[in-house]
Amino acid sequence: MSRLRTAHHQRAIDDDRQAVSVDGEAPAVTAREVADWSDMADERILRRQLRRRVFRAILALPAIYRAPVMLRDIQGMSTEEASAMLRVKDQTLKSRLHRGRLILRKQLADFAGGLTLHRPAYGM
Repeated sequence: MSRLRTAHHQRAIDDDRQAVSVDGEAPAVTAREVADWSDMADERILRRQLRRRVFRAILALPAIYRAPVMLRDIQGMSTEEASAMLRVKDQTLKSRLHRGRLILRKQLADFAGGLTLHRPAYGM
């Protein structure tokens, strides 16, 4: 794997060196590829943990609150679609959705400060 990365890096350097304008003037300026830091391994681990926690928390909700949360927040249905599917009034669905979200907020409170692999230092 590292051999492939090295070869790719060397090709990028060679391409930069060979970049010359067609009419023989100064070398053309090329845009360099910037590493995508959003796909870091730690970040993926934390997101996977968060996803599992959220899924478990949703499954732990009472069914009366779980269904509105799943339909609206997970499946992206409109209030009208979800209330028709559950055969309840729009306002009833909104109330259950609100209560379900409050329960989820309490269960997931330790993630409210963001994702981190490291525990805060003592006294912080």
